[in-house]
Amino acid sequence: LISEGQDVDRQLDRCRAERPDLVVCGLGLANPLEAEGFTTKWSIELVFTPIQGFDQAGDLAELFARPFVRRNKIAGDAQQAMDRVKTLAAPANAIRLSFATADVAKIQEGVARLGAAL
Repeated sequence: LISEGQDVDRQLDRCRAERPDLVVCGLGLANPLEAEGFTTKWSIELVFTPIQGFDQAGDLAELFARPFVRRNKIAGDAQQAMDRVKTLAAPANAIRLSFATADVAKIQEGVARLGAAL
């Protein structure tokens, strides 16, 4: 699910209906979505993470893994989070992302780099 535009209510409605594994969103939406049980990643982190070839591909993968690790640490099971990330990173199990931001093109580029590195 990719959501663009400034209609936040419609973005949130689509997000709630879709229930993605990870929501990539701005800082203002992350806390409310976390409170609703979503796992989130700040879109700004993807914009400012330098990814150049395979050298920094691990950094990008860690950016996507961190929210799952955090959620499961809170629940008391960090190993389960890493297993989940490994499963989702497998080509056959593409991670479902929801982009609730106006800067979708830059984020899509980062996701494409991650896919190429895996």
